[in-house]
Amino acid sequence: MLLLALAALAGAACGSQNSVGSQSLLNFTPAPSPRAVPSPSPTPQHQASSNTPTAQHTNAAPAPTFTVTISADTTQQQLSPQTFSIAAGTIVKWVNHDTQARGVQANGGAFKSPSIAPGGSWSYTFTVKGTYDYQDSTRPYVTGEVQVH
Repeated sequence: MLLLALAALAGAACGSQNSVGSQSLLNFTPAPSPRAVPSPSPTPQHQASSNTPTAQHTNAAPAPTFTVTISADTTQQQLSPQTFSIAAGTIVKWVNHDTQARGVQANGGAFKSPSIAPGGSWSYTFTVKGTYDYQDSTRPYVTGEVQVH
């Protein structure tokens, strides 16, 4: 009886249009699988556009700035203050209040400004401790001293 059942199944399979080597067996299309739905992601609070640079936030305090005024020969003091003391890392800003272009340069070559136009300024950050003697590059008789500690 078992043999009869097997023979019937074999005959049914051979009589089918789907036979081994048939193209119809190769055209199998699986049922679509359910799509996974992504969970919503949190929306960023701030988003930079592609043409806007992102800001870098640091906790470092800005370097302190000390201002020196450059004045004309007609004033009592051409550099004010003429001598001063600052901590290492301080920015010194020379502001030209004269009607002529001026400049400052260290006697040992540690710094040298370009020409500072009337009303303009130039800054230098002192990072190395020591004493810096300097002069107005247009008036060598106008001298100053910076003490960095």
